[in-house]
Formats: sequence, structure tokens, C-alpha cells
Amino acid sequence: MSLSLRTQQIIYALRQLAEEYSFGFAKETRYFPELGAQSERVDAEFLLPNGVPALRFEIDNEPDRAAHNRLKIFGNVYSLSTLPVVALSVVHGSASTRSHSYPSELLEHGFVTPPRFLDELSVDSSSVDSSAKQLRAWFNQLIEALAKAPEGETVFDIAEHYQPLVANVSLAVAAAHLQMHSELAWFLASQHYVSVDRAASLTVALARMLQRAGMHRDASLALATLRDRVHGTGRLSSQTEDDALAVELLLQTPALNSGQALTYLSEVLGRLRAHYHKSKFHWRKGIVEVVAGSLFRTEDILHSYVADMNGSRIALSNAALVRTIGALSAGRGDPREHAATYARHEQSLLFLDESQPDGTVHGVVAGLYLRVMAEISCGNFGASYLLGKLDTFRHSVGIPRAADGLREITHLLPSISNSEAPAMGERSGSLADLLSHGRKSVLLRLCIETNEVCGL
Repeated sequence: MSLSLRTQQIIYALRQLAEEYSFGFAKETRYFPELGAQSERVDAEFLLPNGVPALRFEIDNEPDRAAHNRLKIFGNVYSLSTLPVVALSVVHGSASTRSHSYPSELLEHGFVTPPRFLDELSVDSSSVDSSAKQLRAWFNQLIEALAKAPEGETVFDIAEHYQPLVANVSLAVAAAHLQMHSELAWFLASQHYVSVDRAASLTVALARMLQRAGMHRDASLALATLRDRVHGTGRLSSQTEDDALAVELLLQTPALNSGQALTYLSEVLGRLRAHYHKSKFHWRKGIVEVVAGSLFRTEDILHSYVADMNGSRIALSNAALVRTIGALSAGRGDPREHAATYARHEQSLLFLDESQPDGTVHGVVAGLYLRVMAEISCGNFGASYLLGKLDTFRHSVGIPRAADGLREITHLLPSISNSEAPAMGERSGSLADLLSHGRKSVLLRLCIETNEVCGL
């Protein structure tokens, strides 16, 4: 039997598997339709009812071709609207016994990829039955991973899996993959392979990711879709309901320098169950109080908040943000000292723990804006040119002014109040560019330059 016929047998086994689980099936489709006949092709795809590929399969029996196909997903301009949950490399024949190591080496040293995004499976292609058995086992493991999340896993645990990707200036890829991850879970939930609550938790995690990044319209749409799918939240666990409500209430928070803010923040505390959710609104009350000039109430709020959060770096960073706002807007303390403290915390959260960074790019950018504004407020007008550099970087990576950190200080920063960065989903580029560390390096250089101009 020729190897080409064995490849066809594997495709046949995949088609049978797709039919068994009610997926649509396609083969030899173009990766990049805009290139027409010049586009690379993918061997097989499992399609959701809307025609979007949830799983993609490359089948190879020759080592060189297998290596090429594993990396070709990163080429040219890739549409994030069709980012699969998994791109599986199925190898057999000599590709199984004499595989090249360089694809894995490149991926390990140059990229951070979404959870479960790239996978590889070696199959016995001597018969359709043997191939089908191994492919079915792989797919069942994928379903099990979706259906049987670790006990007690919350929306925020899901978000942790994506945080390294978000931290490396790849929010567009993280959101696109998490959305497809959610859509696959809802499809499997419709067939009772995955619980509705599990699928919902992925949607809420997506909404939270978008809300934090300032993409509020997309976050609201995700929550509205969730409500439509579950006909309210009656079918969700109390934990998932609370997670969804926290995101919704954050989206509805009025401007923190408005007259309605304090009443709103106080009222929502009684609607939430989890202490962590309550804390997000509690510390923001400090912004309202410090803008109003209530220094003692501000410090009471911050001390209780930091204590409740066990002195975590995230809590210390948020407290420093409030104090910086007070120093700049009401002359409460040294703005340079507080801004430097906030920036130092945000940079540590993003840069110091490469294995599991807790920071965000927009948090670091907010810190740099505040450092420059504090320096200017103290008479160092030579720092003004940095505002233009920060604006350029913010636009280049698509950070809206509604992103957490920037949202809280927009009223202090006229330089960003009249210009909006393009939405993440509207920007294009190769997947390799979006997943690389290049723009994080640019941000690090901005941090260093800001330190040189503003001092430490």
C-alpha cells in the first residue's frame, strides 16, 4: 500500500469521526483564501455549524513536509476569526520515526502559544481501524479536558491559562482562541458531552479578558450571547453566575470622577458573593474619594483592601495607582514617588515572572503615562516627548483607552483622551508576529527610557 493511500485512509477515518460527533468536515481548504491559488492548504478540518473550523489536521508521512506543515500556520496574513482550538499534526510512516526537531525548538524559543493550540499525534496507518482508534482516543482526551476541568476551577483559573499569552502582547490571539474554545464547548454541550456550566465559564472568561483590555462592546456582546444561550442564568452554578455578574457590573461602572460613582460602587458590593469580586469595586471607591479630596477615607479604603488581599503585589499596585491619582489631581503627596511605585509594581507583574506573568501590557503603559505626567507636573518638561512615544506604542498594539489602568486615569491624560487605538480584532498581521516577543521588547525599552528620563 502506498503512503499516499494511507494518508487517504487517515482522512477517511477523520471524516468518520467528524460524522460521529456531528461536525461538518472539509478537506484541502485554503489557509489564506485571500491568496487564491497561491495559498497553502490544510488537509482536513472539523467545522462547527457556522462553518468555522474548530480543529485542523495536517497529515504527513515525510519528515520535511511534516516540519513545514507544522509551522505554516504562522505564515502570511492569518485570519484570527478562523483560529482553531487545536492544529493537530498527524504523522505516520517515516515522519513518525524520523521527525525533525527544529519546529519544536523554534516554537519553544520564539513564541507563546494558546493552550492546546499545537499538538502532534503519531498513528499506525496500516489500516483504517488502527488509525481511527488512535484518532478517536486523542479526540476523547480533548473532550475530557474540556468537560472535566479541575474541581473548583473558576473563570479566573481559566484566565490564568491564557495570561502568559496576554502578557506577551498577544491579546488578539488569546481572545480569538478563547472564543473558539468557547464555541467548541457550546457545540459539545448541545450534545451533552460538556456541561452548560463549563461552556458558560469559558464565555465568561472571554468577557472578562475583553473587559480588562478595554474592549467593552465585545465583552458585552459575549455576555449577551451567554444569556441567550442559557435563557438567563438559571442553569448556571452560583459561582459562574457570580463571575458573570462581576464582569457585567464592571462594564457598567460609571466614570470614577462622576457624581454617581460612589453610590454605584457601594451598591454593587451587596450583589456579589465572592470576596475577590467585591474587592475590585472596593478599591475603586478609593479613586472616587481621593478625587473628591477625602484623604482619610481614601487611606481607610486602601488599608482595608490591601489587608483583605493579603498584601499581594496586585493589591499594592492598585493602591499605588489610587495614591498617584490623588497626587496628580488633588496634590496629595509626591506624584513622582507614587507613580514610580505603581509603575514598578506593574512592570514586576509583567516582566519578572516569565513562567506565569500576572501583569498586563496596558497596566505597564498606564504606569508609564503616570510617570511622565508626574514628571511634567513637577516641572520636568523635557519628559513631554515620551507622551508621543507612548501614544504610538499604544496604537501599534491596539490598547483602547478603556483598558484597566488607563480607564481609571483617562481624565488626567488629555494626550490619550481624543484618540482611540484600533480594536484588536480589526488589526492584521501574521500569526508569528502576533505571537512573538518583539513588541514586549519595545515596551521594555520604553520602560528603560522612562526610568532614565524620570529617574528611579
